[in-house]
Amino acid sequence: MIKKVFHRNGLRENGVITVEGTDFFYKSLPLVFFQKELNGYKILSKYYPVPNLIRIEKGDNTGLLVFEYENSVDTKKGLLINLFTNKKVKTEDFNPLLELYKKVFLKTLKKDKGKASDIFFKDRISTRLEKFYSPKFIKSINDKEVFLNGNKLKLQLEKTISTIKSFFKKDGLHWCVISQGDPNDLNLGLKPVLFDYEAAGWNPLMAEFANLFVYNLIQGSYLGPVYSKASYKRHKEIYKYLDKVRLSKNKLEHKTLSLRRKFVFMYIKKVLMPCFHKIENYNGWYEEFKNYFAMKILCRFDISKMPKKDMILSLCFLEYFYNTINPKSFNEFLSLTKKIWLVQR
Repeated sequence: MIKKVFHRNGLRENGVITVEGTDFFYKSLPLVFFQKELNGYKILSKYYPVPNLIRIEKGDNTGLLVFEYENSVDTKKGLLINLFTNKKVKTEDFNPLLELYKKVFLKTLKKDKGKASDIFFKDRISTRLEKFYSPKFIKSINDKEVFLNGNKLKLQLEKTISTIKSFFKKDGLHWCVISQGDPNDLNLGLKPVLFDYEAAGWNPLMAEFANLFVYNLIQGSYLGPVYSKASYKRHKEIYKYLDKVRLSKNKLEHKTLSLRRKFVFMYIKKVLMPCFHKIENYNGWYEEFKNYFAMKILCRFDISKMPKKDMILSLCFLEYFYNTINPKSFNEFLSLTKKIWLVQR
């Protein structure tokens, strides 16, 4: 047996083991996360293409999951990230994945508490939000005026954090779907096939969208590769396509690849709008979206410890989408998003 470790962090480890010439993907996790991963896989496998799970082992402190290796991830169009590092890509390449989402979302859409992805949202109020942002830091940036891509903004972090906490104290029902829960470039195969199941299950529709939106807006081609380099060591091509970010005094300019914005807008039109048509009346959608959005901005990384340019960039997007705009429809949302989300090419 040959073992190749892709990523290791404490008791978490994943990689490939080769037995008699056949590759298998494995994940070793602390027991609580092992159980989440296993439960998520069981739910997701009923609706989405996933690799076959062929072995489960549970120890005293960790659990092991072994999957058939998905060979398509090694091709030029294996994972979603490959499309953002390929100059010859066509927007049509997104369609199989988007059609899969549309089919499953429409089939499973219902009111539910949707707690599967709480690990990225509600759970992080105490473990990250309250620990990352001290009163001293909040006071230091509160009420500062900055410009992002020509939009004048006044940072209101104290008010924002207070409102976020109030939102997540509620325990009501949301419009939910069966989803993977962490739709980033490295978890979505274009075959299509989905990976990583820790947050999979019943998730609020707006939590799933906020995850995908923030990732493509600021994390997938910028903050992720810069602040989580270990996750991208097998995808170093992404560093040739990083966002362009420039800060001059209190004026900031940020541009992403045009393909990222196109992908998100296609997702809205092909996946979310049909769901909204089925719901008919979803007046609270933006309040839900902006709170999930805010948690992904504030609690993926500790913004207070970033260099000024990246800290201001994150806080500007937070201010714009949380306090500045309040769209009533997705068409209005698209229009307002274009004002702040600029593209390179």
